[in-house]
Amino acid sequence: MASVSKSWVQSQSVSDGGYASFLHQLDARTLLCCDDNRIQTMDMVTGELFRSITISDIKDARIRSAVFDSHANELLTHTWSRQLPKDTIQFWNFGMNTCTRTLDCVSKSGLEHAPVEDMALKGRNLFYARHQSVVTWDLQRNQVINEFEQKEGIVRSLAFADNKLISGSGLVEGALSTGSIYCRDLATQTGTVVCKDMAVNTLVVDGSSLVAGTTQHGVRIWDIRSLQSSITLAVATPDIGAVLVHRDKIFVASYSRQEVQIWDQRNPYIAEQTLSTLHAPVTLTRFQFDVLVGLDKNGSEAKGPSILRYTEGTSARQKKECVLM
Repeated sequence: MASVSKSWVQSQSVSDGGYASFLHQLDARTLLCCDDNRIQTMDMVTGELFRSITISDIKDARIRSAVFDSHANELLTHTWSRQLPKDTIQFWNFGMNTCTRTLDCVSKSGLEHAPVEDMALKGRNLFYARHQSVVTWDLQRNQVINEFEQKEGIVRSLAFADNKLISGSGLVEGALSTGSIYCRDLATQTGTVVCKDMAVNTLVVDGSSLVAGTTQHGVRIWDIRSLQSSITLAVATPDIGAVLVHRDKIFVASYSRQEVQIWDQRNPYIAEQTLSTLHAPVTLTRFQFDVLVGLDKNGSEAKGPSILRYTEGTSARQKKECVLM
C-alpha cells in the first residue's frame, strides 16, 4: 500500500516566493536557480546566497526556459513577456555576472511573439523549441543551421538519446488534445514518429528509457532503442509537468496537485509514496544523491520554501516540516 507523507527531509529557500523554473547543480554544494526574472546561486549547506541577478524590470517578465553551458561557463535564458519588443535568448557569463550577448529567436512560423518552451545543448549546437518549430543554432558560427516543424500542438520539451533528438509537443483546447513525440537522427536528419494524439508536457531520457509526462495520459515509458511503448504508470492526476528518473524510482509532479508521487517501474499500478508540497511543483532535478523540487508560489501570500530537498531512505520521524528559512 502506498504511503503518504506531509513533510520533507529538508527545506531550502532561494527566495521568499516566485516560480523556481530552472534548477542546476554547479558543483558539490552550489545550486543555480532561475526564479521569476532572477538568477540566483546558493550554498546548499549553509543556505547562503552567493549572487542574485535581476534579468528584467518588466513586472510580468518570467524566465520561461534555461540551460547551462558548462563548456563556456554560461547560463542561457529565455525571458518571456508580451511587453518585450522581441523574443531573445540571453547569455550570462558567470565570471562577470553580466549578459554578454543575446540571440534573436527566429522560426518558420513567422510569429512576432512566441515563447521558447525548452532549450538543450549538444556539443556547440543550441536547440530551442519555439511554437511548432525546433531550431538548431550553431554557437560558434552564430547562425541557424537547421529547423524542422512539428505540427501537432506546441513543442514543449527536448531531450537527447545518443545522437538522436527527441521532441515532445502538446496542446489542449477544451476537451480536445493533440500532440506527438518525434525521434530525429541528427546525422541523417531523418525523423521517426514515436506516438501521436497525446499532449506531451515533458520528456526525460534515462539510460534506455524515454519517459513522457502528458496532459491526459499520465506517464508513458518507451524503450529508446526499439521506440516501443513498454510501461504506462497509472497516474490519475492530470497535467504532468515534470518527471525525474532517480535510481530505480520515477518522481512525478503535476501542475494541478500540491504533491510529488514516487513510482517504482516494477509496479506501474500504484504510487509507492506521495509527498505533499505547499505549492504546485514545476521542476524536478538531482542534487548530489537527493532530489530537488522547485515550486510555483506566484499569486500566493503563504509562507514556505521555493525549493524542497528530498533524501531517500530517511525515516518519517527525522523529516522536517516545510518552513521558510
